[in-house]
Amino acid sequence: MIKLSENMTALVNLKTTIKAMQNLKELISYYSVDKPGPAYMTADYNGHIIDLQFDRYIAVEALKKQYAILYDYLAELGIEADL
Repeated sequence: MIKLSENMTALVNLKTTIKAMQNLKELISYYSVDKPGPAYMTADYNGHIIDLQFDRYIAVEALKKQYAILYDYLAELGIEADL
């Protein structure tokens, strides 16, 4: 059983975490397609929008790592994230 007193923040933010995982899966699928050229991404750094360019392999590996972090985070709560 999940204790609300110990997991309030995680539970309140559950929708955001699930949406992030869905977005990551979509990006992994998109950038895994063998196409010429890099992966282009945009980041917000302290209110400054920065355009980034990565080799597709590097982008996919980073996205997979982040997905795994969120997957493990949910597992710690006792949630099986089988997206």
